Amino acid sequence: MSLKDNDSYEFTTKIVGVTMIKGAQNELKKLHSDEKLILEVEPMNSYDSNAVMVLNKDSVKLGYIPATTAEKINSHVLNSNALCFVNRVTGGTYDKEFIGCTITIKINI
Repeated sequence: MSLKDNDSYEFTTKIVGVTMIKGAQNELKKLHSDEKLILEVEPMNSYDSNAVMVLNKDSVKLGYIPATTAEKINSHVLNSNALCFVNRVTGGTYDKEFIGCTITIKINI
């Protein structure tokens, strides 16, 4: 499939690092399906120069896009061609203590 101007595609992925970032678990509890999130590149990240952070509407860091995906969408995020929405918040139950979140990312070409 070749993408042309005015094309778009979307995919679902998880936010990673949600248990490592202070306060992220509490912020994830507040999210709702279809809520818009912010994607922001973090070129000075010491682990990954292509890192893409996921933030809530108040610009609180929730986690990151997985590295293999971040590498592919980094330029789209830089050019403001990527939108991000909450797909589903998971966990936070007696059998799954930690909260996670799947997101939908839409890339406009």
